[in-house]
Amino acid sequence: MKRKLALCILLCVFSLENWAQTVPEHAFGLRFSGGSLYSGALNYQYSADEETRFEFNIGLLRGLNLDATEIQITYQWVFPMHENFDWYAGGGGKLGFQSENEDENKTPFGISVVGQAGIQYTFDIPLHISLDLCPDLLTINYSNHAATWVNLNLSVRYLLF
Repeated sequence: MKRKLALCILLCVFSLENWAQTVPEHAFGLRFSGGSLYSGALNYQYSADEETRFEFNIGLLRGLNLDATEIQITYQWVFPMHENFDWYAGGGGKLGFQSENEDENKTPFGISVVGQAGIQYTFDIPLHISLDLCPDLLTINYSNHAATWVNLNLSVRYLLF
């Protein structure tokens, strides 16, 4: 009986190891956004541990009579789905600087709270592609009133384990 119990425990431990997520330590790439606004960004991910990571974006924002440079930082939890597919969710903040401020009633910068949820596929080579939805609540924004934007993002990254 003890042998069967020990064998069962070992099988459970080894099967859980197959589900363990390995988040690459570093990933560099490009991020393209569409939706309420259009942007392109340089993207970097840093692994906090095997299941979480930080994502950093710096890019240009265009649309709605707005040209700005933005820096976004999010903290994400990564969950395995099936083989090379994962899904992730997290949140963070964004700081933006308007390129031209012709209207004196507008602030030259914006601060946002962002959420993020998406899926990613990791290829057999050190490359992954992801698609995510990123709601954005501007608490201080370029037009001096609260606004909510939702963007669909496509990212392609080179992975360094």
